[in-house]
Amino acid sequence: MAVAIVQQYAGTYWKNATLNARCVPDEEMEKLLVNEPSATDVSLFVKGFKIGTSSKEVREMFKDFPIRDVNILPGGKTFCFVTVEQAHANSILARFKNGVKWQGRTIKVDLSDKDKRKKKAEFGLVGAPPAPAPAALPPTDITDLKLSNLPYDVTDYNIRNLFEGFAVYKVVVMSGYAFVGIPTGDVGRTIDKLNETMIGARYIKVKVADSRKK
Repeated sequence: MAVAIVQQYAGTYWKNATLNARCVPDEEMEKLLVNEPSATDVSLFVKGFKIGTSSKEVREMFKDFPIRDVNILPGGKTFCFVTVEQAHANSILARFKNGVKWQGRTIKVDLSDKDKRKKKAEFGLVGAPPAPAPAALPPTDITDLKLSNLPYDVTDYNIRNLFEGFAVYKVVVMSGYAFVGIPTGDVGRTIDKLNETMIGARYIKVKVADSRKK
């Protein structure tokens, strides 16, 4: 039954997230159980490691700090999310401020988009009267990304939800693909985070659009 459940649900998309499931021996379950998050937990965005890095290796990377959970998304990502207590988050961010060499790669750590918004709220930056909307960026500061291999029923809302945490200036959805305009300075981070993300039952491709083919 366990194998059947893994085959049915592993890699499926549900409520804006990709489910990850696998069978493990009983003796490993204790290590995999996720503690109930507390109000002081912080989610860190860790990037730069090689494809195929395991959660055990990520924990080894942070061996000097108590890590509550490691979340590596399926699909050959070079980033993950690490949950730590607030008391240790600042120390980790300080150590990795300029990147740390690990297994020949430069590892960088930042607050997740969710905790960045939370931090702004703590300083009264969220909930205050909205500031005037910034002027639209000139065309030279916007780059179009092309998303391909999309489900044919994908909507504008699905795309904008996928880009939560990024500034989006336009979305054009077509049959099986879409174009999304974002600030040029965010292109590298966006591709690194969203390429090979699963929507529906498909791993999507994200790359800079060829202006001649749009």
